[in-house]
Amino acid sequence: MDYDAISENRSDTFAAFGQFIITFFEDYELTLGGRYQKIKKDIDLENYFLPSGTPGAPRYTLNDDNTWDTFLPKLALSYKINNDFNSYFSVTKGYLAGGFNYNASDGSIDQNSFDAQKSINYELGIRGNAFENRLYLSASIFYMDIKDLHVWGTDSVTGARTTSNAAEAHSQGLELELRYAISDHWSIDGSLGLIEAKYDDYTNASGTDLSDNNIQTTPFHTVNIGLSYFNPNGFYGRLDIRNQGKIYFNNTNTRYEDPYTVANIRAGYLLGDWEFYGFVDNITDESYLTGADSMYDKNRLKFGDPRIIGGGVKYTF
Repeated sequence: MDYDAISENRSDTFAAFGQFIITFFEDYELTLGGRYQKIKKDIDLENYFLPSGTPGAPRYTLNDDNTWDTFLPKLALSYKINNDFNSYFSVTKGYLAGGFNYNASDGSIDQNSFDAQKSINYELGIRGNAFENRLYLSASIFYMDIKDLHVWGTDSVTGARTTSNAAEAHSQGLELELRYAISDHWSIDGSLGLIEAKYDDYTNASGTDLSDNNIQTTPFHTVNIGLSYFNPNGFYGRLDIRNQGKIYFNNTNTRYEDPYTVANIRAGYLLGDWEFYGFVDNITDESYLTGADSMYDKNRLKFGDPRIIGGGVKYTF
């Protein structure tokens, strides 16, 4: 049998936005902004399932269009602590337009479309430079109150990916970023992210209550560390180490990958408009998953790239 879902999709977006900043008490700034956007999407889908090499009519068609429009306000208050550091607090509205399932094989228009995702985002943070600008620091905590969260799933028979909505969810955590110039040639940088992301009110299509489950494709933490070298004579190098926390690939939290670490290195030489370089990605040849679902009741796994060794020559003009 031949299976094919021929889907033509079009999206037109119109937006108008602006903001203004009010300074008061010398060290305070109030930012007020807004964005109005209007998004129209249409779909023309023909789904075929026929004996190999046999022409015929599609078994299912979906033709529809819809328009989503919204106003997204922004409010931010910043305070200048000193000449080096600023603190801030912001409240913004997040929005992802709805859409259609582009490889649907049955069901009504309502069953094969999903609503817009909306959120109210709160963030408190500090950023700035120190030690004669040798150190850059950025730290923040955040909370997102999410409505109609977009949730991805896979049909276990056809393998088709579908999108639906979870009524309520939240995401909260902290982010930290550092960059430090050790010397004129060496610098180090790093970042840390800690995230808790859960469904608060969600019952999936099969009627299972998944409230309090972790939101799919959101790792519990991310850690990045980098070491860079650059010499004015042209030689450079960089080592990157990335650690990712446990991540779930489905909303039932039955498919996941445990924490893993990947390291990459690159070195090269700049000569005028020429660059000569070599690299090793995934130095330790770490084996890890980047996706997992099922098709015809068989597991389907997607692995990250293995160790890759390479090099190249680049000319810029």
